Amino acid sequence: MLIKTEFSAVDRTLERHFVTSPLIKAIGYDTETRTLEIEFHTDEILTYREISFDVYVTFMAAPSKAEFWQLYIK
Repeated sequence: MLIKTEFSAVDRTLERHFVTSPLIKAIGYDTETRTLEIEFHTDEILTYREISFDVYVTFMAAPSKAEFWQLYIK
């Protein structure tokens, strides 16, 4: 399943959950707007729109968050 979405840097934040990853610090999701936010260890935050809840759940369960992001979201 390959998901390509538009993204942009943002200055607002969703509630994000810290994750264990060498690249990604935290991940947040808004079910109402289907918006995914990824915060990196560099403090950069990217927003992806039109991401399904199933993709978010799979992302959170992935053993490698960075690999999942690079393969299916980026």
